Amino acid sequence: MRFVIVGGGPAGTEAATHAARLGVEVVLIERDIIGGAANLWDCIPSKAMIATGGAMSYLNGVGAMGVGDVSGHLDLDVVRRRIGAITGRLESSTERILESQQVEMVRAPAASPGAHGGGHDRRRGADVRADAVMLSTGSRPRIPSGWRSTTGC
Repeated sequence: MRFVIVGGGPAGTEAATHAARLGVEVVLIERDIIGGAANLWDCIPSKAMIATGGAMSYLNGVGAMGVGDVSGHLDLDVVRRRIGAITGRLESSTERILESQQVEMVRAPAASPGAHGGGHDRRRGADVRADAVMLSTGSRPRIPSGWRSTTGC
């Protein structure tokens, strides 16, 4: 059996590893980032910045505890590198797990399934055939008319 999953976020990667453990041939198609854009581009960076802010807040309050000569300087380049290192480790870890289970990863946008199932792999310019297809592409929030998005969604 050949199982094609479109979308390499948490649901898609979990389905891929579960199916692979059952002996299914799995193809995972992802256009952006293995592990999920919401996780690795939104949640993890925001949590890392919140932790940095918490550390700065803690430093600002230690004077009242009797600790003197403590100051913190925020270096945004260091924060960016830290976030990049965290998300890079998470993405590569997920990729290594999938590779170890012989999940074929296709890094390209997918088109809608054809008459025979599967989807078109634009990178290779060929159809990816499947016995079963799972669409796990996440979603975009609905922005009410007249609102302006600051996230580009």
